[in-house]
Amino acid sequence: MEKRMESGVDRPSRTRHDEIVRHHFTGMEISITEEVSALGAFIESVERKSIRVERSRQVVFDALSGNIRAMMAERGLDLERLPGERNIRSLRRFYWKISVDPTKTRPSSEALARRLLRKGLPTINSLVDAGNLASVETLVPLGIYDSERIAGALTLRMSEPGEHFIGIDGSRSTLESPVPVLADEKGIIHLYPYRDGRRTRITFETKSVIAVACGVEGMRGEDLGPALERIWSYNEALGGGER
Repeated sequence: MEKRMESGVDRPSRTRHDEIVRHHFTGMEISITEEVSALGAFIESVERKSIRVERSRQVVFDALSGNIRAMMAERGLDLERLPGERNIRSLRRFYWKISVDPTKTRPSSEALARRLLRKGLPTINSLVDAGNLASVETLVPLGIYDSERIAGALTLRMSEPGEHFIGIDGSRSTLESPVPVLADEKGIIHLYPYRDGRRTRITFETKSVIAVACGVEGMRGEDLGPALERIWSYNEALGGGER
């Protein structure tokens, strides 16, 4: 079962941050605060029930990686030209806007593309690998979260001074300056748009997910939906699918 959540504007409501939000939902609610929206950030998301996560078929993963590498070559995208691609260029501008140096902390889609071009991508599980492949192919940052581990509604908002974040690798950091984050009622699950948290990570036990495509000013909104759709086809090809 799939529930798509697209960008749109509903009646203004109030969050605990007392800011106007825009809703993106037909199931799980995702709100964007006015402050983050003013930075040019936007999202599209899809909720999927009954997902099956398996170990990736290595031969298939290698073949798909090769296909994407060939597509990038056809588009003239190599390590030198990658920063000039529209999505990457837009993401880098957004990073400077939020005081993050994109040459040190790269947009997730750029970091994955660079890794693919240099030495190839690692395999984690079919769904995570599918998201990585889809992100490199489209150069759209994508996040996939175990919806059963999400507490309440999701909000794309600015972090609060001193707020903590636990990365997917278990490392803990304290956010001193405000940055855009995706958070639920328990805390931050994603630093927008480049790093996911540990609590809602995808595992072999994951059954239901919400996938989020991250957009910023300069990117085309119509590209986000197709990027999300690639996740499901890649997951199936790699050995996952529906339960």
